[in-house]
Amino acid sequence: MFRLTPVFRLAALSGLMIVFAALPADAKKKESPVPPVQDEPALLTYLAGRVEACYDSTRGGFVGKDGVPRAAAMRLGFLLSQDDPDNPWHGRAIATLDWTLSLRDTVGGGFLHAADDQALDIPSFHKRTDSNAERLELLLEGFEVTGDPVYRNHAAQVVDYFQRVLLDGRGGFVAGQSGDRDLIPEANGYAIRAWCAWAVATADPRVRGFAYKSVDQVWAQCWEDGVGLLRKGTFGEVIETPQLIDQVEMGRALVMAASIGNRESDRARAAVLGDLLLGVWEDKEKGGFATRAKVDDKGRIKNSGRDSYANAQAALFLAELATLTGDDKYRDGARRAIAVFTPEIEKPEFEAADWALAVRALSTDDRPQAPNWAALAERERTPAKTRRYNTRRR
Repeated sequence: MFRLTPVFRLAALSGLMIVFAALPADAKKKESPVPPVQDEPALLTYLAGRVEACYDSTRGGFVGKDGVPRAAAMRLGFLLSQDDPDNPWHGRAIATLDWTLSLRDTVGGGFLHAADDQALDIPSFHKRTDSNAERLELLLEGFEVTGDPVYRNHAAQVVDYFQRVLLDGRGGFVAGQSGDRDLIPEANGYAIRAWCAWAVATADPRVRGFAYKSVDQVWAQCWEDGVGLLRKGTFGEVIETPQLIDQVEMGRALVMAASIGNRESDRARAAVLGDLLLGVWEDKEKGGFATRAKVDDKGRIKNSGRDSYANAQAALFLAELATLTGDDKYRDGARRAIAVFTPEIEKPEFEAADWALAVRALSTDDRPQAPNWAALAERERTPAKTRRYNTRRR
């Protein structure tokens, strides 16, 4: 067998290096199969395909190895199969939602966060506000697309759990069944959106009123000019550095509140958060948004890391805000983040669902249709007519 001597091997390697150096720069780079953000339909189809490949009926459907059902994947399934029950996405979303019902605590109420929390040897109170809020919204969507009252009944039971355990009568929601009772902006963002969805589903102005009250309470307690929403303790002390996820989840809650009630203060606050993201939180060099921020002595924010999930939520918020306000600067900001992160999604992963929802929101308005609140209020003010009967005297 012919073997190259070390000298010849070195010469051959040097020749290959010279040939590679002579190639165009584009040929040296590995081409990503992910479509560019400019081609939104193709990008959405691609990302949906990455999510579809994660579906595993043996685990419950769109359920991760950690035993947590993926709300974004179910939401994507409902959206992609609107008005088409025969679409495979419809069946996948419903199958996962049905499996999710196995996580309900039928004694204490609410949903456990993951399948592992069902272990009999662990007295678990791991019932988080964010996951319960997401599942409340999904149950309402399940009822809307199927008409099956079982989903509406489960939703009502989750609302009862919120009212008994997670709701703060002064306004807002705590982060979970156990732990501190502080108002965390992230958890409240999830909960307020779910409360708005319940207000629309029930056409109940009182439910909408508590959503407004919660928005006002979180803003009063957590907002800091120039920095954003902060996590604070019982005595108003800042307990963590500013978090991107707090800004975007409360931002999405404000968009939802403004959509169902057209309250100008919600619209204005959402725009303030959008401007803050674009002006302070966005990484102008690398793209995307900082996951956490630290304010220096001059009042400037130092960036530290860029989490994909938080950035996907930021892109989704900005896309929704653009639809609400009609200002394309927010949509452009969402596109910039999408262009940075989606090329990294080349394999099947649930993360693609979060980005797919952001891409869809660039051009599709999926906001709920609010009832006629004025007519409902008038009905409440109008006293019921008393029926009178004429009787003959005897």
